[in-house]
Formats: sequence, structure tokens, C-alpha cells
Amino acid sequence: MEKRKYIKCIGIFLLIMTFNSSVMAQYHYYYRFKPWDKYQFSIQSGLSWPYDRFGNHSNLNFSSFATPGYNVTLQSIYFYTPNFGVGINLMLNINPVDNKKLAQAYVNSKDAFIDATATVSPFYETSVLMGIYYQVPLSDYFAFTFSMLAGMQTVYKPAGRVYVKGLFVTIPFVESKDEQTNFVFYYKFGMQIKLYRLVYLEASAAYIGSTYNFEYYRNNNKILQKQHIGELMFRLGVAFKF
Repeated sequence: MEKRKYIKCIGIFLLIMTFNSSVMAQYHYYYRFKPWDKYQFSIQSGLSWPYDRFGNHSNLNFSSFATPGYNVTLQSIYFYTPNFGVGINLMLNINPVDNKKLAQAYVNSKDAFIDATATVSPFYETSVLMGIYYQVPLSDYFAFTFSMLAGMQTVYKPAGRVYVKGLFVTIPFVESKDEQTNFVFYYKFGMQIKLYRLVYLEASAAYIGSTYNFEYYRNNNKILQKQHIGELMFRLGVAFKF
């Protein structure tokens, strides 16, 4: 799995380099004689969509019932050429848990269960990322953007309770919280449209993901859960370039 990640990163980097060569040839005069904005600060927000085994309803773990939530991202970039830059990305994702579907999954797990209620808080994911930013300005008013970053992400698994009713008794399932930090890769594609002087409208789609080993308790039973947390993000924001 890790080997595939590295091969994917190398392939994306080579694709960007090839694309850059063709664009540089086409816009050589523009880049050579026209100064560019070296600094960029931006803020984006939008939808955070669970991806892969995160939110796939495959078992009774809370992570299987994560739902689309909210993302906010802060970026600071320095462009040392008209195309390439380096920068840092701070990001927060919040993904609620579908308590109704989680409760129904408990009911469906055994014939003796007839009803259930669940109360689980959202998942929180915070990320600190650094890497390469790439832009293709087609004019003074429009540009495509790409980025490939790496860094650390911390996932906060929530605590929660599920009360399951049988014919004669109600059984509580109580889970403890946990938090795990892991190395992640992040990929983004977007576009920018100039609105006024230093201000740009920015739209982007991105992916971040890694595998975590959660350790928590369900009642008195210790649970070791290996879970991939992947997220697709669709965002709008504002960038300031100067």
C-alpha cells in the first residue's frame, strides 16, 4: 500500500513537470518579461466528503457512519518562479456521525434487538502540511493551480453511546474516545479568477488520506481498529496575491 502511494506521487510529479514544459514553451515571452506575484495568502471553506472505508457503513464502528461535513483551509505560499512555489497549509475537517443509521445497524446486527438510539459526536481532523504549489497563469485574470503536499494529520475519534432495546432489557454500548496522528499526502487541483487588484476567487477539489490504528474501549472490551480515513474536499475561497 505504501509503495503504491510513492509510485502515485512520482507519477503525479512527472505529469506536472511534463505539463509545465509545454506551458513554459507557449508562454515563454509572458514569463520572461512580466513580473509575477510572489506571495499568496488564502482561505477556503466547503464540503468534506468521507471517502473509501471512512463512512462506508461496513461495520458497527463509528467511523463507518461518518457523513459529509465541513472543511476550512488556510494557505501561505511563496512563488520563487511564475509557476512553482512552496508553502504551508493548515486545515480542519469536521465529519458528523449519522446516529440514526448507526442505531439501525445495531438493530440489524442481532435478531433479538428491536430498537436502538445512538448519541455520537463528530470526527475532527486537523492537518499541518507543507509542499510544492504549482500554478499556470493563462492570463492576468485566470490561472489553474495544483499542489502536492505532505505532513501530519491528527484524527479525533469521538466517544459515544448506543442504547439497544431487546424484549426484556436495554443494553448500553459505551465507547471511549481516541486520537491518532499519522503522516499523510494531500493533492489539490483548482482555479483562480481575479476579482479586483490583489483579490482572487479560488475554487478547488482536493484529497487527503491515511490509515490509523485506533485504540479504545467498548464497554469493558478493548478495541484495536485499523481504519483508513480518507476525505474529498470541494471548496470556494478568497486568495490575496502580491
